[in-house]
Amino acid sequence: MEKVLLLIYPTFSEFEITVAITVLSREFDMVTVAPRSGLVTGESGLQVMPHTTVQHVDVDEYQALIIPGAEDMIHIKDEEPVFAMVRDYLKKDMYGSQ
Repeated sequence: MEKVLLLIYPTFSEFEITVAITVLSREFDMVTVAPRSGLVTGESGLQVMPHTTVQHVDVDEYQALIIPGAEDMIHIKDEEPVFAMVRDYLKKDMYGSQ
């Protein structure tokens, strides 16, 4: 089954991904990725354990990238590996959501 990558990071907006996950999971394996390993807490307090970290992602394995927003994205502003991953997707003309 093809895979979709979902970026999660501290204070990500859970409500922005609920419908996308519900619909896409019918046709794709959803894989969560975070800047680092360990539990990630969204803005409403929901805790999610990512499947992998950004450093272990091979962009060729995924058909799309979902990037939820947040009230304050300060938690990833200095995470260069996250931005490098996004740039890799942009080079491949991959689909994404922001």
